[in-house]
Amino acid sequence: MTTALPLVERRWVLNAARALFFVGLIGLLEVLARTGTVSAQTLAAPSDILDAARQLVRMPSFGESLKVTLLQAFTAFALAGSLGTALAVGSWRWPAVRRAVRPYVMLGNSFPLILLYPMFVVIFGLGGPSVVALGLCLGLLPVFASTLTGLDGIPRLYLELADSIGCKGLRRYQKFLFPAARRLVLDGLRQSFVYVLIMVVAGQYLLSGSGLGLIIRQAYELFNVPQLYAGIVIVVLISFTGDLLLRVTIAATGRPGVR
Repeated sequence: MTTALPLVERRWVLNAARALFFVGLIGLLEVLARTGTVSAQTLAAPSDILDAARQLVRMPSFGESLKVTLLQAFTAFALAGSLGTALAVGSWRWPAVRRAVRPYVMLGNSFPLILLYPMFVVIFGLGGPSVVALGLCLGLLPVFASTLTGLDGIPRLYLELADSIGCKGLRRYQKFLFPAARRLVLDGLRQSFVYVLIMVVAGQYLLSGSGLGLIIRQAYELFNVPQLYAGIVIVVLISFTGDLLLRVTIAATGRPGVR
């Protein structure tokens, strides 16, 4: 007769399996690249990517490129969070707003928003504003969807409690509604940050003369495969770091409910 492993042991086994899979994958990629099984123009060895990343972060222009990318990403993220939350609250509060906004949200979920960049170039020109607009469009959708779902799921008891003590206006959202829906709201923000960062880098690759996207594009144009992958790895690390910080924030909020 078998017994189930304790939760802590199961997590340890799962984490160990993930680590072994990651190490095995890196080893396989190293072997494929070193033996020439995969062309050097297609795949760089992980050790070469690590060396290229070290050289990249030591470049005088890297700090400024990182600063531009983070500034544009956080600007788009702040706008997406604010506008997405406002649209979700309006859609939850007024059915007419929901009926007006819903078709565009459904269209945005099925439409490749990167194709909007020619329109943004016409409106904002080449550079940062167009990149921020692209990030805003993609980052707004998960914030809107998660916030609206969270508000829809609030127990009616909370609303009746707020009414019974005369809590209205902004205090109603601050003290009752957002605390009750905070887990889903924060989940939407976490997804939004990842989407925004990806779209900002993609926008810089296509439109901008600065940022990490430009570094990746230059490496592509010069056939510098290790530096190309190094730039991508750095973007992924930034994404993981932001996602981890938001996950910690979500975990720190504890159980959903009104405080």
